[in-house]
Order: sequence, then C-alpha cells, then structure tokens
Amino acid sequence: MLKYVLLFVGSVLYILISSAMFHYNNLRRAKRHKRVTYNPNQFKYILIGQVIITIIFDVWYIFSK
Repeated sequence: MLKYVLLFVGSVLYILISSAMFHYNNLRRAKRHKRVTYNPNQFKYILIGQVIITIIFDVWYIFSK
C-alpha cells in the first residue's frame, strides 16, 4: 500500500515541477521578445491534461499487478 501512495505522490510532484518549469520558461521567453507569446490559460489546460494522464497510468499500474 505504501508503494502505491509513494507512486501517486511522486507523480503529483512530477506534474507540479514540470508544469512550473514550463510556465517559467514561457514567461521568460515572452519577456525576452517583448511581446506576449504565451497565454496563461494554456498552462491550466496542460496541467489538467497531465493530471488526467497520470491518474490513468497510476490506476492502470495498480490494477495490472
């Protein structure tokens, strides 16, 4: 049971770190080019997509054992 909790916590941390890096890099690029090439609403949809994909893979991994 602990193994599955660690799997879920690790995947949530991965989602948060990777999406924060994505957000930061896009904001930095938009600042460097002096124009807004990045819509912050994209960040929300990418985060939701990552959460859904991670939950699907976690459930598949747990029940495939």
